[in-house]
Amino acid sequence: MSDIHKIYFAETLPIAAANYVEAGSELKVKVEVAYPIKTVEELQSKTIVRNPIACPFARLVCIFDYQDKELLQKIQKEVMSINAETLQLKEFPKHVIEAALSTYKLTESQRVSKTLDILTGFQIIDGKYHIFVLEGLRDHGIKSVWNNVRFDSQQSAQKNLVTLYNTDITFQERLYATLDVDLTRVRLHQPLDVIVKLPLLYVRDMVPRLCLQAVLKLHDLINCKKLRDAIRNEMFPTDEMIASLGREFGIPLTIDDFEDAAEADKIGEKDISNAADALTEKPYKTTRPWTPLEVRNEAYEEKLKSRLECTGQKDFLAENIAKVQQVEPVKREATVTCDTSELINKEVHNYSIQSLNTTEMAKKKLRNQLSENPRSRYTYSQRFNSATVLPIDPAIAEKEELFKSRNCWQTSEGFVFPGKKSSIESNRHAMEPDFARLDELKKPWRENVLHANKLKPTVKRVKFSWKDRSQDFDLLKKPKDYFGKPPIATIHLAGDTLSNEQRHAAENERKGWEKSLVVDNPILQTYRCNTQTELLSRGFKSSSQVARLDDILRSEPRKHALSAPGLRLEKIPAFSVALNPTLDPFLTFYERLKIGSNLIRDAEKGKGFTPGSLEGRSWLLDKNTVPIYDYNHGFFIERKGTDFK
Repeated sequence: MSDIHKIYFAETLPIAAANYVEAGSELKVKVEVAYPIKTVEELQSKTIVRNPIACPFARLVCIFDYQDKELLQKIQKEVMSINAETLQLKEFPKHVIEAALSTYKLTESQRVSKTLDILTGFQIIDGKYHIFVLEGLRDHGIKSVWNNVRFDSQQSAQKNLVTLYNTDITFQERLYATLDVDLTRVRLHQPLDVIVKLPLLYVRDMVPRLCLQAVLKLHDLINCKKLRDAIRNEMFPTDEMIASLGREFGIPLTIDDFEDAAEADKIGEKDISNAADALTEKPYKTTRPWTPLEVRNEAYEEKLKSRLECTGQKDFLAENIAKVQQVEPVKREATVTCDTSELINKEVHNYSIQSLNTTEMAKKKLRNQLSENPRSRYTYSQRFNSATVLPIDPAIAEKEELFKSRNCWQTSEGFVFPGKKSSIESNRHAMEPDFARLDELKKPWRENVLHANKLKPTVKRVKFSWKDRSQDFDLLKKPKDYFGKPPIATIHLAGDTLSNEQRHAAENERKGWEKSLVVDNPILQTYRCNTQTELLSRGFKSSSQVARLDDILRSEPRKHALSAPGLRLEKIPAFSVALNPTLDPFLTFYERLKIGSNLIRDAEKGKGFTPGSLEGRSWLLDKNTVPIYDYNHGFFIERKGTDFK
């Protein structure tokens, strides 16, 4: 066997077991425990810690199978018993206690009370589990439920029971005080494990956020094993979350959720028999013998008759009429009305629209009497203007105004024709602005012209450097009175002083303008032909044809824009030069050569152009066009008989 095979065979053999014990090896293991390890004697000798007043509440979580109706009824019975005893409802029947607890509302002081021994919380029914979360006083309500229901470990293992309870953990206030004394029960349409696996549950805005948090917290609470872990991880849902869960996933409760199927059938048969017994008629039985009612009292009736015979009956109506006749009648002031003599055939028309309306006739008569004092006004009530009597007839006044308005339509001599208007005058708008406004509207728009005093500071401040600080306005020193000079009467000049200042200013402005001049003579002098001969093309007084070829400037230009090379204007050539630019006498030899080469190049241009390589650019660019040259195909066909190849 070669060396290589020996090495490979040695590597594939298993490693021999080491003899650690014989070699005296030692192994150290460090274990950290969450709680100190105590013996049974230490636990029994442990002193009972009293519940502090600041944190008197405890919580109990019970999770068991849906089919365990016996444990369900025990918990419900114990909770109802404790709450009924605290609220003094123990002496009433069971159905009365249940109805009273379902409608009882705790006051604000009862909700925050730390001595009221009631149990609050909620119950979740999902068809697979019953979930109870109870809270109350640790040493009273919660302790009573724990001792009376007896959640032992054997029962927990057999019936899938999970309880989370720790006497060392207390709370300062109730979490479910708003759910009142009757446990809030929520029946889910599906088990909680199925609802958690729904994908749409985690899509935003599909369910309310509080409902989603309630589902997740309850699912974590079912899988939790210690109450301390549930509190540290905040697995208890709030009252708002429970209410949102009931609105989104809750369904009505049934009798199957609280009783077995056999017991539910017995209860149903009992209710049916009770209803049938109530419908059947039973004979009325009574132990007291029947006696007729006494509705008359003959002795009292005889007494009333004797009283009337002795005293006699008093006539109150006759007495009242006699008193009224003795009183003098109240004299009322005479009102303005229509006399019967004024009526035709003595017929009254109070609500008629004709001219014989008695109400309108009375108003007319009243206005005639009031017209005797035209400077006064009369009213039925001084508090309301509508009660004032009108001194005139509104209908007649309206007719008079209409008549005056119609009379104004024409003059005393009739209609007057103002004259024929042009189409512009006829179509002119009545609200056309004036000429000044039209000129103003033609000017370009300037933003915030009228608000410059608000958008800009009144005085424009300029920052001076340190070396120019002497020129800045001194704000630190107190200014001298009247700037160090005697006060003057006014700051406005007048008389000779004003005229001298204006003359000096005009002279300085003229001197500055003369310094900026470049030419010798500020007066522009031009040469031109007689204006009377410019418009004549023939005859003795026609314009000079030779003068048209002269330059506009009579002398050499001195301005840079007219004398610099490349900017200087070329002289106007004769008309015959336009046909052949090379014959221009004012051109140099190189300029003629350049023009001739351009003419030759223009003659050699092709028949057209094709697009260049620059995509997206215009074909007007010289660099983006490819010329199509003429290869003189006809010339070669005529001379050679075939095209050039």
